[in-house]
Amino acid sequence: MEPGSLPWLVIGLWIGGIANAIWYYWWGWLGARKGKPIGKYKHPLLSIFEHYHWATILYILGFRLDLPILVGVATVLLLD
Repeated sequence: MEPGSLPWLVIGLWIGGIANAIWYYWWGWLGARKGKPIGKYKHPLLSIFEHYHWATILYILGFRLDLPILVGVATVLLLD
């Protein structure tokens, strides 16, 4: 990545944090109120994609396409 890409990396970290908070609110808190286990998707195909799977895909795309914003989002998902 280029030296000027640090602001985009930080923006990606913020976007990843917001997306992660929305995920936990939507699938965790609202789902728990309905009696479903945390993290259960409605479609069974989506259940194979956990946070680290999405992080791996976004890391590959971020480094291959030189998009630091994707690397930032992937970092948040991996740390979660």
